[in-house]
Amino acid sequence: MIGIIPEIKHGSYFAALDLAMEDRLLAVLADHAYTRSAPVEIQSFEIGTLPHLRGRLGGMRSSNRRPNIRLLQLLGDPAERPW
Repeated sequence: MIGIIPEIKHGSYFAALDLAMEDRLLAVLADHAYTRSAPVEIQSFEIGTLPHLRGRLGGMRSSNRRPNIRLLQLLGDPAERPW
């Protein structure tokens, strides 16, 4: 099975424009049979994006947990400030 690795770019910028994409991405993944079971690894440089996604995906005991989705914090240059 082939997985997908989407990256959410500039999440806080788009959220400020009322165009937040985190929930939209999860909805698209849930709408398709393949991405409900295929490995998915969502990446982001922004530190607020992944905790939001983790909350939406649910905890280990939650009935809406998506075990096929992993979250990955991307890191830039150590001198750069995270968003």
